[in-house]
Amino acid sequence: MNTFLVMAYRWGFSNDHQYIVGAWPCVSVAAEHAEQEVANRGGKYCCAVYRIEGGDQTLVYYKDPHSETAVKPHPCSRILLREQLGFAVTRAIDNGDPIPEQELRDLIKTYKHRDRSKDA
Repeated sequence: MNTFLVMAYRWGFSNDHQYIVGAWPCVSVAAEHAEQEVANRGGKYCCAVYRIEGGDQTLVYYKDPHSETAVKPHPCSRILLREQLGFAVTRAIDNGDPIPEQELRDLIKTYKHRDRSKDA
């Protein structure tokens, strides 16, 4: 028996706030709840429906009110950059090392050259 899990993602970012909307035994009912959740949240959240079967999950439906072409939640590169900068600084502090200025510059340079069109 399949279960269809609906997840909501703030702005569609897989590495930002997310929560479970609910689970239903029918994909069409789950998709209706996903649509309703997107509408009720005023466009701040996108919803994905996953089929849960055994230990596997498969994305079967995605609703993004801001994009007709988005097919799944995606990571926000700004959040990734902040995490990487934080890890580098924390690692230096934990090891008693100086702040790795060149590593931080390289991370920022890499970020500046990324396609950030989905990070709006």
